[in-house]
Amino acid sequence: MAPGRPAQLSEASVMARAETVLRVFVASPGDVADARRRLGDIVDELNYTWSDEKRLRLDLVRWETHAYSDRATDAQEAINRQLGDYDIFLGIMWKRFGQPTGRAQSGTEEEFARALEKHKADPRALRIMFYFKDAPRRCPRPQSRGVFALA
Repeated sequence: MAPGRPAQLSEASVMARAETVLRVFVASPGDVADARRRLGDIVDELNYTWSDEKRLRLDLVRWETHAYSDRATDAQEAINRQLGDYDIFLGIMWKRFGQPTGRAQSGTEEEFARALEKHKADPRALRIMFYFKDAPRRCPRPQSRGVFALA
């Protein structure tokens, strides 16, 4: 091969494959940031371990990676508009409920309400999964009321 020229790929060396991609949106308040970060590692491991065999890949959708600041009236409005469709809503809660958005008691609640509305319209269009961190809770009463209302 001549220097500076890209290698030519033969038909035998290129193999396209079809796979199903499930977009998983994770919603949570800030007190479970560590769990949100670990989810990325878990999804990467699952994809590495069985995506070839199952022809299925998970795409983790988080506001940290899939949204950006824009001229929306508030940050949650920008997130709602930019995230696009997803197949699985994954909610994680612990002791905080989050910050009010003007439309809901917290961004997590607003995201859940939007997912629930979509699920009610077509239960096959979206799967909703909600998890609560199993650790001692010592939180302010106003925050705990919101968390326990979702349980």
